[in-house]
Amino acid sequence: MDWRRHFSLGLVHYAAFPEVIQGKGPIVDTLRTVLCDNFFDAVELTWVHDEADKAAVAKLLPLSGCQTLFSGGPAFLIGGANLSALNQTERQAAVATACDLVDQALRFGAQSLMVISGPDPGPALRPAAKEALVLSLQTVAGYAAEKSNDNFMITIEPFDREIHRKQLLGPTIEAIEITRAVRAKTPNFGLTLDLSHMTQLGEDPIASLALAGDCLAHVHLANCVIADPEHPLCGDHHPRFGHPDGEIDVTDLTEFLRALADTPFINRGGWRGTRPVVSLEVIPQPGENVWLNLAHSKRAFQLAWAMAQDAYGA
Repeated sequence: MDWRRHFSLGLVHYAAFPEVIQGKGPIVDTLRTVLCDNFFDAVELTWVHDEADKAAVAKLLPLSGCQTLFSGGPAFLIGGANLSALNQTERQAAVATACDLVDQALRFGAQSLMVISGPDPGPALRPAAKEALVLSLQTVAGYAAEKSNDNFMITIEPFDREIHRKQLLGPTIEAIEITRAVRAKTPNFGLTLDLSHMTQLGEDPIASLALAGDCLAHVHLANCVIADPEHPLCGDHHPRFGHPDGEIDVTDLTEFLRALADTPFINRGGWRGTRPVVSLEVIPQPGENVWLNLAHSKRAFQLAWAMAQDAYGA
């Protein structure tokens, strides 16, 4: 059975080719290679700075037949934009950044933009930061709906709160609460869940999947190292599946894919009829060959799917 009957398999482009995460470098050449690989039916891009590169990317994507998703994660983490900032000027600047990313994503024909919350301000200030975040997300989602004729989704991806990225969001239950609050005003909003981030949060990823219900709009398959805080890969570094110091191997991937089969995300599809996208997010580590890392990711997914596909029925 082909997974394409149930979801599109995507690749997080800037993870597979980390030299482009700053919005420059061999974006066009590496993207062309991915788009020519019919193993993938979706690609996740991030910001592109050079106007010639933007024009080339916008020309390539419609020819590929791939779904396109856009990630604001690098722009927010590298640029420091904070959608949950308590300072109004800082928060409005982050909203403006997100709206600019919506424009770029729409130029590329993307179906969604993923954003992140901003740093955790600590327990005392979390309630106020969450209120600020909801306002920011409603503004960005409203802008996206207006610019796209209601055909574009905003998603938020929770990260760890204590290990590496130390974001406000955060635990899945809290991300669900934020998602429902945002949807009360702007329904084109959902949740991106990352297998690695749920693990870093100390959650049971399968339980979190079930908890997310109809809030779930997008999934990342990734690994992490967390057992040794002194390990150079500890945190949000997404090493290959089955890394000797990592938490996620093919068996874990299999169990997660099996659990995914029962979610509304798989069974109902995405916003305005878009196909659900499940993406591989694996980063080649120092000294590792980029292409071998990509081949390893594909083989790990194929093996996990071979063992999980019976959960998806005939």
